[in-house]
Amino acid sequence: MGLIKKFSTLLRSNLNTWLDQAENPQKLADLAMLEAEHTKKKAQALLIKAQGALKLGEDRIKILRDQLINSSEEQKIQAHVAQIEQEQSINHQTITIIKKGLKALDNRIKLLQNKTDLSTDHVHDTSAFDTFSRIEEKIESSEAQIAALKELFEAQNAPKTSLEEELDALKKKLHKKSEDGIK
Repeated sequence: MGLIKKFSTLLRSNLNTWLDQAENPQKLADLAMLEAEHTKKKAQALLIKAQGALKLGEDRIKILRDQLINSSEEQKIQAHVAQIEQEQSINHQTITIIKKGLKALDNRIKLLQNKTDLSTDHVHDTSAFDTFSRIEEKIESSEAQIAALKELFEAQNAPKTSLEEELDALKKKLHKKSEDGIK
């Protein structure tokens, strides 16, 4: 029985060492941070394009309204203005969604930077408990990413509220938490 236990311990030790070598948490965190920064740059470029389209639409509306004053084709111009205003509304919504996405990306980048700072002290231990702890951390990290994606998705599909309403809601939550903490 002792021989089987020693062989099992040796096998687990070698397996854990192999897993530690195959997966460098620092490199994974750096890769995730690079991907997040790349996505952020793409989102910023998309935001600039959307804001440019919004500005062009505003300019086109001004030109068409000036033409409306000097033209006899009032219905055609009003229809065109209505179409551009609808496009403007879509552009506003797109810009709002992109800005929320950029905020989420900034938060993710900060989280990854903090994580890489903390993971520089990674110690290789071959016990089963440490292996379980690493797996648990990976699961928690995945759950946090899923929660962030869920929040982003909900933010995109949620009805649009003003910043003041969001601020008031956050103040109420903070006030409620402080009251709960006092009791």
